[in-house]
Amino acid sequence: MSSIESLKKYVFETYRYQILPISKNIQKKIDSNIETYEQLVAEKNNLLADILLNKNIFLNYKRSQVVFRLEYSDKNIFIFRLGVRRDIKRNTKEFKQEEIEDYPNIVLIFNNDPTVQKLAIQKNYRAFNKSETVAHLIENSLSNFLLGLNLAIYIEPIYNVSEFWDIIERYPNKIQQIGFELIRPNLSNISNTIDKQIKQLQLSTDAHKTKFELESNKDANLNITQDNQQIQNLLEYSAQGGGPISLKIKGLKKKIKTKKSSEEFEITELELNGPPEQLKEMMKDILK
Repeated sequence: MSSIESLKKYVFETYRYQILPISKNIQKKIDSNIETYEQLVAEKNNLLADILLNKNIFLNYKRSQVVFRLEYSDKNIFIFRLGVRRDIKRNTKEFKQEEIEDYPNIVLIFNNDPTVQKLAIQKNYRAFNKSETVAHLIENSLSNFLLGLNLAIYIEPIYNVSEFWDIIERYPNKIQQIGFELIRPNLSNISNTIDKQIKQLQLSTDAHKTKFELESNKDANLNITQDNQQIQNLLEYSAQGGGPISLKIKGLKKKIKTKKSSEEFEITELELNGPPEQLKEMMKDILK
C-alpha cells in the first residue's frame, strides 16, 4: 500500500443553499445603498459574504458550547472549523472518575459563487450525529442576520435521483402519495426543470416554498414511471437542493423522505490540513 493510500480520509456531505428576498417591497435604509428588488438580488451573495467574514454566526446554538474559526476566505470560498463541547469522562490513577472538556470539530466549506451556492460539511460523529444538524444550525443562525437585510436562506442536501427510484422499486404498486416541497429557485442552472408558471406564481406572491401532493384513491396507487418527464423534472430539481420529497406507502404509518444521504466526497488528511490555498482550488473544482 502506498503512503497516499494509507493517509486518513475525511468524508464531506454536500448541500445547496438558496438566498431569497423576503419581500419585493424594498425599504431604503440609512446604512444601505440598496433601493430596488433587483439590486438586492444582485447583492445577496456579497451580503452573505460580509456576514460570514464579520459575524459570529454560531452564537445561537443552545444545546452546547461551540467554537469556530475562519480558516480561509477569498472572493467565493470560505473555510471554517467548527468545534462543539462534548465533555468526556476518564478514570484517574486514584480510581476516581473526572470529567474533562473535549471539542471534536468539523470543517465547513462554502462556495458562495452566485452560480453555485454549495456547502460541504465534514462528517464527524463525535461532534454531530448528522450533518443535517449542522445544516439546520447554519441555516437558523444565518437567517437571524439575513432577516434585517430582507433576505432568507434555505439549505437542502444534494442527493442522487436514484434514491427516489430505489424507493419506487422497493414498494411496487404501493405508492399512494408523493409530496413535493419546492423552494423558489434563484439559480438559473438548476431552475430550468421547474415549470415557468410555478416560478412566476412563486415570484409574484413572494412565496418561498410551494407544496403540492399527488395522491391516489385510497384503494389504489400512483402510477410513477421514469418516462414521466414532469416527475423527472421535479425530481431533478429536488435532488439538486431544491427541496425534500415525501412518499406515503400503503401499509406504512410513517412517510418516507428522500435526502436520507447527501452526495459525498472524500479528501485526505494531507489535503485537508495542507495549505489553505491548495484546499481552496480543490474545493472550487469539487463544489461547482
